[in-house]
Amino acid sequence: MKSLPKRMKVTTALTLLVGVAVLVVSMKEFRWTPETRFEVLRRMCEYQQDGRYDDAISLGNAWITKYPQDGSNDQVFGQIALLYLEKAKKDVHSRDEYITQAIGYRDKMLPIALDARLGRYSLTALQDAALISEYAGDGSDHQRCVQYRNALKLLKRLGQLLHEKQVKLSNPTGSKEDVLYDTPDDLQQRLKQADAATSRVREKQQGAGCK
Repeated sequence: MKSLPKRMKVTTALTLLVGVAVLVVSMKEFRWTPETRFEVLRRMCEYQQDGRYDDAISLGNAWITKYPQDGSNDQVFGQIALLYLEKAKKDVHSRDEYITQAIGYRDKMLPIALDARLGRYSLTALQDAALISEYAGDGSDHQRCVQYRNALKLLKRLGQLLHEKQVKLSNPTGSKEDVLYDTPDDLQQRLKQADAATSRVREKQQGAGCK
């Protein structure tokens, strides 16, 4: 029996090596399980950058299912909501369905976002939930006005909490426990961002003819 030509042997060997490499990478991907919420969010962002929205959503949901009592799951909910909004931009036929999904995950953020006892953590969740509402309004013909109103409600609550923190911080005899990690500059910057977002959403409301 004739042996394979040298060039063919090399080509065959390279093909096998490539196949083994792909298999190893696939097995690592399959076996990889996140151990922290930070790892989940980082991998979800990587999937999003690669256009793997469904994989990112599945990973986030798997984490939430495994750790339903994680007090920071609002970040995962928010990331999933943004992923559905990205899907809505790219799929006109399923846009309303994806926006509805995004709103559902935003709603899951609200218990944390509206809990003033959580201090600055709830402020960030409020800001993110308002932004998701605004983006949902941008993308939906049917829910535009409703979601703009939701965004404004959340931004109003955010502004109220920020003003309350400013008062506490300026009171020399008051407790500083609730503003332990806040500074006047930090609060002022957050207020500017909330005011800018409020003005932006109101302009969109007017442009859309919302009542």
